Amino acid sequence: MRRPDQTPLPGFDTFLPAMPMPTDFDTFWRCYPNKQGKSEARKRWARMTPAERCEAADTLGMWVEFWKLAGTEQRFIPHGSTWLNQRRWEDDLPELPAPTLTRARGMAGLAALRAIANAQQPPKAIGQ
Repeated sequence: MRRPDQTPLPGFDTFLPAMPMPTDFDTFWRCYPNKQGKSEARKRWARMTPAERCEAADTLGMWVEFWKLAGTEQRFIPHGSTWLNQRRWEDDLPELPAPTLTRARGMAGLAALRAIANAQQPPKAIGQ
């Protein structure tokens, strides 16, 4: 879901580098992962208010992190022009399934799962 406070989603900031905040179209385009529709995206960017640009830039990093964590194929990431024209930065971020989050968090996630599993097992009797 979309996080209005713009803080990173849990575990995201631990493995992805900080993304520069796009202040102009060229920076936005370098950060956006699906580089289709550049001309249309540039036109839309020019029509956006400074507040809309800031809001889109603020959420872009979270969307890029989400797409990476979810393993979203390039063809399922909206074209840059579509993302801007449809104001997709206002969409709620979908929830990731637990296995995806665990896999993305790597060994830390695996260690946490093992600790939970060990805590849920009944204690072994002496001599077992």
